[in-house]
Amino acid sequence: MARGRLHTTTVRFDADTWAEVVAESDRLGIADAEYIRGAVLRLIGGAGEHDRLLRLEGQCEQLADEVQQVARAVVRIAQSLKAARAAATEARQNPFLNDSILSVNGLDLSVRDAAQRLGVSPVAVRRQIAGGRLPAVKRGRDWWVDPRVVERMRRQPARSGRPLSAPLAWAVLLLASGDEAAADRVLRHPRYRSRARAWLREQSLIEDAPRLRARAASEEFDVHPSELRRVAARPGVLLTGASAGGLVGLIGRPPAVEVYAPAGQREVIVREHALVPGSGPVRVRWVADEIWAVLHPDKDQRAPRAAVLLDLLESDEPRARREAARALTG
Repeated sequence: MARGRLHTTTVRFDADTWAEVVAESDRLGIADAEYIRGAVLRLIGGAGEHDRLLRLEGQCEQLADEVQQVARAVVRIAQSLKAARAAATEARQNPFLNDSILSVNGLDLSVRDAAQRLGVSPVAVRRQIAGGRLPAVKRGRDWWVDPRVVERMRRQPARSGRPLSAPLAWAVLLLASGDEAAADRVLRHPRYRSRARAWLREQSLIEDAPRLRARAASEEFDVHPSELRRVAARPGVLLTGASAGGLVGLIGRPPAVEVYAPAGQREVIVREHALVPGSGPVRVRWVADEIWAVLHPDKDQRAPRAAVLLDLLESDEPRARREAARALTG
């Protein structure tokens, strides 16, 4: 007779489990070994359920790993949004602080080189950047500026004397444009009206043009070429600079668009025309809303004449500057 094989199984119990086994065995009046054998048989009989629970446990662990990955991705997105908000806050102080591919194009002059061209210290250039008067982008630890703007600043260096406030600057420009009623509405106090008239008599619009820059916050944008005409034709903006060059006999379609617009409409205008802050073909000069309410376009949707001429003085085109200067002195 063939001898059967003997299979041995070792089962380990912790102290608490073994105490329960002993207590149950005493209650049932059976030997410990017999109870253990029955328990093992029941475990073996439930092996399928056990395997299913093991698979479920594995699936739960995998799901937990995926949830952790999603959580880490959410954290990264939150950090990116926080950085974007910080950049937006900085951009409101200097709208040109934008490191996009479009806006970096053209901003390739170092602070040191800009200082040499302007005959000032690098500290003075950084002060212009911080004040939003000089378009700049930060790459790494260094600031880079727009050489065209530096050239404009070189052509029109700051003169001695305090810059005029925005209301006073517009009052001077409106008086120079022959619109005394609008100038008086900008400056409600008679003393300031007298000051504006005295400034216009005693100063030169050409030589003292830099002192009138507070009239608006100038900002350049990149934009798709198809939007240029739409920006120029937008209701509620005033053409100026190259876009109003016909005022001094400049013929032809300008390569860029230059307008005045109310500062309170910045977000709307930027969104509707997909404008990207940077060195580009659109320049918007943002005017305070309380002053904007006083400005009225002429029949060609142009800004007040003196404002257009001062903006042409900042043009990169020599003929535009020459014709503007001739019109201001004529």
